Amino acid sequence: MVRLSAGHFCRAFKRSLGVAPVAYIAGRRVACAQHLMLATDEPLSQIALACGFYDQAHLTRVFRRYAGTSPHDWRRRHRDDRAPVAAPRPRADRQELAFA
Repeated sequence: MVRLSAGHFCRAFKRSLGVAPVAYIAGRRVACAQHLMLATDEPLSQIALACGFYDQAHLTRVFRRYAGTSPHDWRRRHRDDRAPVAAPRPRADRQELAFA
């Protein structure tokens, strides 16, 4: 699609955004899960699938790496602070990348 080798694309991506493509996608999926955990009462298994994780165990492993706690504990701790959650807006200085 962009006519670059995988290695060259990964280096250019990391130079542009500061993180590798795999880490960027994982971070976006964790942010999606956090948003859904606060905005809905869906079970974590459904949230995991909606955000692109294979299953709830995969969500838990990746979430713990990024947030330092399990999704269940994070949800319970942040539920008290719950306020209306707006959808994240793209920053004006950087276009959002869409991954399928």
